[in-house]
Amino acid sequence: MTQPNRKAPLAAHVQSAGRQHEAGRHNVPGRINEALVGVGNRRGFFAKSSMAIAGGAVLAAEQTIARAAHAFGSDTLRVGLIGCGARGKAAAIEALQTNHLLDSGRVELFAMADAFGNQLQSAYRAINSRQSGFVNVGDRRFVGLTAWRQLLATDIDLVILAAPPVFRADQFSAAIEAGKHVMMESHVAIDQNGLEKIQAAAIAARNQRLAVASGLQRRHEVRSQQTIEQLRIGKIGRLVSANLYASQIGLPPSAERNQTRSGDFELKHWMHFRWAGGDVIDHRLLHSLDVVNWAFGATPIYAESEDQAIRYTYSDGRIALASYGGDHSQRRGMGELLEGSLGSCDFARGLIRDAAGKIVWQSDAKEIAGKGWQGQFNAFISAIRSGQPLDETDLAIQSTSSWLVGRESLLAVAAHS
Repeated sequence: MTQPNRKAPLAAHVQSAGRQHEAGRHNVPGRINEALVGVGNRRGFFAKSSMAIAGGAVLAAEQTIARAAHAFGSDTLRVGLIGCGARGKAAAIEALQTNHLLDSGRVELFAMADAFGNQLQSAYRAINSRQSGFVNVGDRRFVGLTAWRQLLATDIDLVILAAPPVFRADQFSAAIEAGKHVMMESHVAIDQNGLEKIQAAAIAARNQRLAVASGLQRRHEVRSQQTIEQLRIGKIGRLVSANLYASQIGLPPSAERNQTRSGDFELKHWMHFRWAGGDVIDHRLLHSLDVVNWAFGATPIYAESEDQAIRYTYSDGRIALASYGGDHSQRRGMGELLEGSLGSCDFARGLIRDAAGKIVWQSDAKEIAGKGWQGQFNAFISAIRSGQPLDETDLAIQSTSSWLVGRESLLAVAAHS
């Protein structure tokens, strides 16, 4: 019997992911597939976007000048929210919280869009209860799979993209084409076609001086920044390898009992369905991979699947072993252990030990988990106001690529088992 090729080089991933996406489109629930087709096929919409950007250069420039004069001053920044689930709701609250943390003008929620009306209304009530003085949505509440297009047509300055990742690349492209600053959650694509679309739209964003944040919140945590600084000055010597993990989250009991797996059901629980952007690899593993890439100053060149783990290899031979399964009672959440020639680093805790196991440094940052989410909005809003837009698209592409190449290594094995 021929042994499956467990390695998934990035080059092979580039060639295969698009084909797998197209071959797998029959797995997308009908109503949602129609919405995706409505965006245009991948090549067609890509070409159409490029032509629109090139053909409308003068208009885009005029829009950018007008928007810059408004957004970079002290006037109100109007926020649109696409995707009103748990993360979208929290992101909107964090965006509005900058009113209390930054002295740079008003930020208000101006429009909302979601595939599900009850989810939108629930998020609206939660956001309004926390930030009532900064909610100005009115009747700009759009419901349906293509409701986000109506939102992008409103007079918002920036948009939060928090819908399932299957929609991310198309929504990002459309948002940039509409001249909006963007905060998009990670991961930012479900295949290589999506990454290429993100990359193309990023060029347009830079040309228009639009800010783009990518949802890699750990890069905005003080503890993480302090820890990286210690690694950079050689506190544990040369970085040799890394071990990282992210526990999987099962479907809630009520969802497990639900035997009707409709497209709506799968969309609401997208983290468990590959077509929507989820998979056996917890999406949070992407953030641990981003930490390792940050520490190594590189991205992996291929991945190889092992028993409940993925072995990532970097160009200089360094290895990162990512565990994605195991006993949930023993490992919950996520974490990273970096090994160096002189010691080790527990990155999530901001703690460094020497070769003998003695603690030689620990971050003094008094942060609770998830503090980086607020930090990224502080940086994002400040960048827009300063006229020096934040650009995290390359980081988004690198982290998403790392996550995807690991997934490809698992799919290669599954296809031959």
